[in-house]
Amino acid sequence: MKSIVTCFIAALLLGGCHSTPPIKQPSEPVIVTCDDYNPQIVQAMQTKDLVKLSELLATLKRQEDCTIEDLDNLKREMSEMAADKASELVQRGKLDEAEKWLQYKYAPLTLWKTQAVRGEIASKRKKWGDAALFYNKTLDLIADPNITQVKPSLSEIEKLYKLAAETQLLAGTLPTLKDNGKPRGIMRDDLG
Repeated sequence: MKSIVTCFIAALLLGGCHSTPPIKQPSEPVIVTCDDYNPQIVQAMQTKDLVKLSELLATLKRQEDCTIEDLDNLKREMSEMAADKASELVQRGKLDEAEKWLQYKYAPLTLWKTQAVRGEIASKRKKWGDAALFYNKTLDLIADPNITQVKPSLSEIEKLYKLAAETQLLAGTLPTLKDNGKPRGIMRDDLG
């Protein structure tokens, strides 16, 4: 009997049980599209979470199906949000913290709003030359329809002209012209 059991065990070990183990099928890779990130983007925008938006932007840049328009729209939203946040901090006198929100990772596009806040920060620090440059750049950005689709109100534009002129005087410098001879900054008359 012992030899039969031994033979039986040997047969099982050598030949198996004649049942085939299940073959593990390779799973299909999950394809994530640019649109799959929309809920996260919407949530981060609603909560004004620029840190999360900057992380999402970095991820979306690696997504092959994200269009330049998708990325630019997100960058514009982020930059406007960062400018608003920085402006609020400037009003409370927190200049260093305001500058943090104007860094590229939170404000990836240079918009008139970001430059206006930079001008305000420079003015508060009495860096008149820097302030004049920022305010004049603000006016140039407002005049560029490729960058500024929706212009600020006429009263906001007038305020920015005044700030550019005042800081230019305080800096003791004269406005300059672009290389092609077209007026820029406070020398413009085509913003209103």
